[in-house]
Amino acid sequence: MRSPNEVHSDILFMPEKAGNKPFVFTEIGYPSSTKNNSSELLQTQFIENMFEILRPYKNAEKLEFIFYHGMYDYPPDFCAEYARSKVIDAIYLCGFMNNLGLKSYEIGQS
Repeated sequence: MRSPNEVHSDILFMPEKAGNKPFVFTEIGYPSSTKNNSSELLQTQFIENMFEILRPYKNAEKLEFIFYHGMYDYPPDFCAEYARSKVIDAIYLCGFMNNLGLKSYEIGQS
């Protein structure tokens, strides 16, 4: 994963391309898996940075909506089956998918 500090430049790309039109994020997220060089702290920083940069666009009614991908992590067996069906190495993909939510699948907590 890239640094959560890079979210500013990534997100600014959207309103720049939208011009005078409103824009949306149909999917946005940041995993917490150490397999993807991340952590819960980095995930938290990403979310805080994301809302900070988007707040002015929301207030100006330029941001229609955000879909944050995953209140909960995927169940572990979901990703393994998906990776097998796509013939993808499951280590990094499942590190990403199984830790993308804001709450742990196993314990149901942040």
